Amino acid sequence: MRSSLLLVALALPPALLSQQSTHSTRGAATTTLPAFSGTWVLNPTRSKVVQRSNGESRAIIQYDGKTWHHIHTHQADEEGKPDAWQTTLIVDSPTPHVVQGEDITFRSRIQRVGTAMLLTETGTTLNGQKTTNSVRYTLEDGGKTLVETETAVGPLGKQVNIYVLEREGSGATGEHDKKVD
Repeated sequence: MRSSLLLVALALPPALLSQQSTHSTRGAATTTLPAFSGTWVLNPTRSKVVQRSNGESRAIIQYDGKTWHHIHTHQADEEGKPDAWQTTLIVDSPTPHVVQGEDITFRSRIQRVGTAMLLTETGTTLNGQKTTNSVRYTLEDGGKTLVETETAVGPLGKQVNIYVLEREGSGATGEHDKKVD
């Protein structure tokens, strides 16, 4: 699995890998973290997904350079109960985070690759079917847009989705990002 992540990193353009900014403070190099933390709202018009869904989707991300905490919610309509999932991963951990579901086991890792984050997941069902999923998180528009490029491969084949989310409060309202406690 580690070698496949290395292949993904090697496949990225060199310009992308060198986009992280480094500042020197009294001889010690420090790296500026990409500003992934915040509340993000899906823009379905700008997104390119295989299967569209009605309603509103949000992501709340907390990223401190060491830990990636991601909460995702989707509410199909105002009266319905929102669907939600969340995960907390140690960034650049050599050991995958394992979650045993009712009928599938997921192994997940997240890595920082330049200014992007790369989530890789594998899943194995009770009857032995395998799935893989990778999500590349990047920031655009001066940090106002989060792009999640997802490639999933499972028993039904390969799917690629590009989710475009906009930072809540980045518009004319001037609201600040919400934090998750």
